[in-house]
Amino acid sequence: MRFCSPPVLMPVYTMRDISMRAKLVAKTFFLLTIFFGIVPTTPGDAQTSKGSALADEQQVKQFLSSLMSSDAAGKIKVVVRDAKYSPSTHELVIALSVTNAGVEAVRFGELVADGFRFLDPALFKLPVPYPEKFVVQSASLDNEVPIYPSGTRETTLKIGEFDRLLQSKRNARSRRGSSIRINGYLAFFSSTGRRYAVRIDKAVETPASETAETAQEQKLKRQFLDALDPVHAAPAIQAIVKDAAYDATAKTLTLEFQARNVGDEMVKFGELIVDERRFLNPRIYTAPVRNYPLQLVYTSAASIDSDNALTSGETREVKLVVSDFDSVMNARKDKMPAALDAFLEFWSPVGHRFVTRINAKFRATN
Repeated sequence: MRFCSPPVLMPVYTMRDISMRAKLVAKTFFLLTIFFGIVPTTPGDAQTSKGSALADEQQVKQFLSSLMSSDAAGKIKVVVRDAKYSPSTHELVIALSVTNAGVEAVRFGELVADGFRFLDPALFKLPVPYPEKFVVQSASLDNEVPIYPSGTRETTLKIGEFDRLLQSKRNARSRRGSSIRINGYLAFFSSTGRRYAVRIDKAVETPASETAETAQEQKLKRQFLDALDPVHAAPAIQAIVKDAAYDATAKTLTLEFQARNVGDEMVKFGELIVDERRFLNPRIYTAPVRNYPLQLVYTSAASIDSDNALTSGETREVKLVVSDFDSVMNARKDKMPAALDAFLEFWSPVGHRFVTRINAKFRATN
């Protein structure tokens, strides 16, 4: 299965650096948009319509409902001994005791948590009828032999790419606190195709040695932040902030600004960067960001009122709502800063990154 990759740190481009070929490609996208209504694809942009998103959500709800009605009561018993997550390997390891009190031999098939399905590739063959962005083939038991009736087995379940769930909005708050919980279902299957889903709920431990930023993470973070200044020195995107308001109850920042594209390429909003924290637009960043400390990345946190591309020469009034902004406020000694000093990032269809700096008065709404 192929996953879209998020934008990675790219060389700094200015208008002078862009080749004639890149300009031609960008203008071609522009003409297509004007004459045919084609919306260009930005790096990692899922281009999911509202109707499609609602259909995906409905499919997830129907699947979870089927799990809750699964006939597993008293037939498969699971005791979770412990659960540990390693940020360095992005892997969740769960120690289990599984007892088969039914009449059929069963095999582990998947872990379902927060709408994500972590499948055992030894049992599942892709594709599965489920939104692709929530499907990860990364689950495996240390012993794939079926568990026979009346049998009990101590086993270890490994879930790779678990950061896909941690960087999702569904679990954003728990991963930034002192604890993470895994709350979901373990699904087992018989040879006849019968599914037995067992609910689990367990606190997840993270080794103390892995909670702090590693030297490599610090290096990558510094490279990313250092690259912002040269890019915004001659911005192709100009932003005039009209209002910056923080709602302490909702823990959101609402930023209203006028964006003007003075460059040659159409662009889309990618993220807001404040105090080293990155608040991402999920339509641009559709896969985990791994070139930056996990605790400073807020996926699906930035929501813009229009995902339409800002074309060359266009000026637009923009409203940006950023969730989980209490992370910025709590990290500051002065809980209510006088000004918001931040960066707005935009991406063009050909992969050029444009960043502009903003500095605006800051106010609280309640």
